[in-house]
Amino acid sequence: FGGDTNLCKSSCALELSEKGYIFFSDEKTLLDLEKGLMVGGSRGVPLRKEIIRTKFAKNNRDFEQIRYDHLKTPKIKLIILPHLDHGLRDPIITPFAPLDLFWHLTKEFSRRIRGNTKFVNYFEYLLPSLDTDELAQKRIAATKEFSRQIKGYYFQGDLNQLIKFVDSKI
Repeated sequence: FGGDTNLCKSSCALELSEKGYIFFSDEKTLLDLEKGLMVGGSRGVPLRKEIIRTKFAKNNRDFEQIRYDHLKTPKIKLIILPHLDHGLRDPIITPFAPLDLFWHLTKEFSRRIRGNTKFVNYFEYLLPSLDTDELAQKRIAATKEFSRQIKGYYFQGDLNQLIKFVDSKI
């Protein structure tokens, strides 16, 4: 989930999909926090970086379509904030306490909804928030409960270490 650009989130997800895990979405994914399900998201993988383009793109396109069984709705089993680092002999794996996971997820879930970066007319006018206090409070409560039920980890290491880690947890 989330985090800065160039931490290899897409690369990690694509590599895990090569090992049999479902690659459901890239960039934006809709979650049902109460049921712990992924219910929608972007259907194309942007192949901006050469490493992703070389390994996964066919016909030198800019996007690769994600294919999955529309009858299956994947259950969220684990949340990982990846940071690929090929120079580590042993990976750095830090479990998130529920409150820390809540903080990270709230930041991701709220920043676009709250409308703090929505401008129009060449950045002349800031759009008002699309959120209401009532919706924000519901989202906070659902995120807190979700954070208590799911395991979250910060992971720093290489792709093989990541795959071993995910295999050990799933």
